[in-house]
Order: sequence, then C-alpha cells, then structure tokens
Amino acid sequence: MSWCCPKCMEPLIQQDKIFRCAQNHQYDQARQGYLNLLLANQKNSRNPGDSDTMIDARKAFLRAGFYAPLVEALQQAVCANVNKSAGCQLLDLGCGEGYYLEKIVASLGGSATAYGVDISKPAVRRAAVAGRQLQAKCEGLALFYAVASTYAIPLEDNCIDIALNVFAPFDGQEVLRVLRRGGLLVRVSPAERHLFQLKEKLYAEVRQHEKPAALNGFSIRTEQRLQFLIKLPNAAAIESLLAMTPLAWNGDPEARVALVGYEELSVEADFYIQVLEPEEMCQQ
Repeated sequence: MSWCCPKCMEPLIQQDKIFRCAQNHQYDQARQGYLNLLLANQKNSRNPGDSDTMIDARKAFLRAGFYAPLVEALQQAVCANVNKSAGCQLLDLGCGEGYYLEKIVASLGGSATAYGVDISKPAVRRAAVAGRQLQAKCEGLALFYAVASTYAIPLEDNCIDIALNVFAPFDGQEVLRVLRRGGLLVRVSPAERHLFQLKEKLYAEVRQHEKPAALNGFSIRTEQRLQFLIKLPNAAAIESLLAMTPLAWNGDPEARVALVGYEELSVEADFYIQVLEPEEMCQQ
C-alpha cells in the first residue's frame, strides 16, 4: 500500500524522491522523508495546524513521559485487537510530532506499517525525523508521514486495520472508507476533569469537558475512563503543558504569567478511550 494522490485518489508511485500518480500529478519527498499532500483548498490558513511553539512544547512534555499511563492504555487497546504475527496497518489521524504512533508501533514488535497525517507541516517534519530514528533501531518497522487533511485522507479504500485519534478533529465517514473489514477506530477524548487544576487558575468559572458525542456510523466496542495525577516538578514542565494546549492563549493573561512561575504543580489527567467499530459489523 502507498499514499494516494489527493487530487484524483490514484495510487502514488515512488521514483527516487518523486511520487507520481497515473494522472501525472507529482509530489516531491521532503528531505526528512515526508510528503506534503495537503491541497491549497484544504487549508484554513497560510500555515494551518499547530505552530512550532505548540509542537515543541508538546514534544518536550510527552517525551518526558507525563502521559505514560495513556500510552500504556493505548498500546493495550491496539494489541488486544490486532494479530501481531500477521502484521497490521495503522493510521494516526492528527499525528502531531509522532509520539503516540511511535509508541504503539514499537509495542507491536516491528510487525506494523504505520501512516501518520496532520495538517501542520512543522509537526509532520518532526514526526518524520523521529520516525527515521526509530526505524533505524527497530528492524521491520515502517513509518510513513504526510502533511494531509483528516477530512480527505490520501489512502485507498479498505486498507487500515486500526485508526488512532488523540484529540484531533477528523471525518468519521473518511475513517469508515479507509478501514478494512474488521477494522477499528481507537479514539481518545478529554473527560470531565482533564487539566482541571490548570483551568481553575485561569478562569473564574471552570467548565468541565462533556462526554464525547456518538460518532455517526460507529458503535462503541469498549470504553475506558482513564484518570491519573500528573506531578509537574518545575516551571519548565508547567510551561510546556500550558503551551501545548489552547489554554496558552485563553483565560486570564495575568493568571497565565503567574502560573508559569510556579515551582511545581499537580494536575489531573482525565481521558475517555473508546474502541469503535463500524455499525455494519455489529449488525452482522
């Protein structure tokens, strides 16, 4: 399997650093190894997606291991629903800088082929660099990244075993299109008290997250609420967590300045982890 052309959805054939479809649409591979398959009419701004600042903050925070319980839960959810010996095809919808996808494919023992898409070019650039480093250590591991829309996924129909989504927006119908028969969507959403202690310092009145709405075309196979306490040991960790979320520019400005001056802080992490299956599977 390979990427598809975002203009005509014909398969892209690689010739050295160039990817070309049967309609002669052409895409150059970046030096870091990713493709830019995001069309101009799919952008909502000149530089869509997360900024360099948000990505660097997220990379520092995640790779420090603060969300390790979430990673372990995702690894268990994926491993419980794939045949490792047969290999599997994974897709991360809104992959960011690649942290979750790397952790999951590594747990599969090199039996997976993984695709990550995100509209942020800086995020995908970082993901591709980290992915190459991981592949050099893990024989048989295949990681591919593209700047692309999660509302028009540049992959062929019925090709993905597990689609992963952590917080990012996506089109459920597109996910249904790319999932193989028996394929599943693993979705992570913020639960009611996620980052409550940060928000109570920024807002006079804290609004809790609502439970994720049902996803059209899918049924819930399993659902888990995961809660744990994050102990942020210094101002740098607090600033990274703040900067990687929309809280970085919301709430009281003076409270934000004061918050990054704290020497330590404990914050609740609260997630819903859903394993979703297409409704047609449940009706058979």
